[in-house]
Formats: sequence, C-alpha cells, structure tokens
Amino acid sequence: MKKQHHKTKKHKPGKLNKIVLDNIESRLFKTNISYTQLASMIGISINSIYRKKRNEASFTVDELERISKALGTTPRGLLDPKTAKEWSDRKERELESEAKRKEKEEKEEKEGN
Repeated sequence: MKKQHHKTKKHKPGKLNKIVLDNIESRLFKTNISYTQLASMIGISINSIYRKKRNEASFTVDELERISKALGTTPRGLLDPKTAKEWSDRKERELESEAKRKEKEEKEEKEGN
C-alpha cells in the first residue's frame, strides 16, 4: 500500500502576529538583544523564533509572557498597535533612506566614470 502524503496547510497568522513581531523587534533593538539571545532567555529554539518571524507559526500566550518579561515590558505592551506602527514606520523610513543613498552613490559613480 502506498503511503499518502498530506499537505499541511500553511499557517496564516493575522494582523496581531505582525503587531507582536514589530513590538518584539523594537524592544530587541532598544535593549540590544539578539533573537538568539531572546530564544535562550525564554527557553525556545532559535528555529522556533524564525518560524514565527516567517509567519509559519504564532507565539503562544506563555511565550508572550516570557518574552515580555525578558524585554522589560508586559504582554499588553507587545500587543500595542501604536508602538508596532511606530517601529514599522521607522523601518520603512530607514529602508527608503538607504535606497536613496544607494541610488545617489550609483549616480555619482556613473558620473565619475
């Protein structure tokens, strides 16, 4: 008998997962903690964190409690859409600035040759 392989449905996290991820990233930046350090601090594997970053899984309530404690905030702080938007906007501005800088460098390089 041939074994059937079942395709697993890809996890589709919602808007809340993005808010949580943006707030975690913001806190990591402010505290100078890496994802690897965070994983060690809260007792989960780095692969588990990266699955959550790739939207393949969501954080559990227990993980949110441990993350918030490790990052000096509350679970409510990780769910705050306002701070998540501020971080997301900041990243977007930095990406735009970097793109403009590269474009300017390329233009100057072409003009110099």
